[in-house]
Amino acid sequence: MSIVKAKIERIVEAARDSIVDLAKEYRTDVLLPLCRKHKLTYLAGNGTYFFFVKGDSEKSISNIDDAKVFGYGKILGEVFEDLDAEGLDGNDRFGYYIVDITRKDIRL
Repeated sequence: MSIVKAKIERIVEAARDSIVDLAKEYRTDVLLPLCRKHKLTYLAGNGTYFFFVKGDSEKSISNIDDAKVFGYGKILGEVFEDLDAEGLDGNDRFGYYIVDITRKDIRL
């Protein structure tokens, strides 16, 4: 492996680690209190992330338009701006890095 390629890989890995740390902080400080207050769960995986209203899979919120439909537009507007923030490349979003918030986490 070339020296430049190795250095770039280390830089990218350090950036990814920083994003993971930020995601843990955001989950604890922002999403967990919000989900508890509004009885929402949060799931991320397979290139997507979304909220469930009161754990009901029939009411999934994956973007601000969905949030408006279910009356959560004001509550989730800024949150979706954060979750949709681009990560390390054009296909990467901050929301992918956040660990799920389950019914158990919010004590439903």
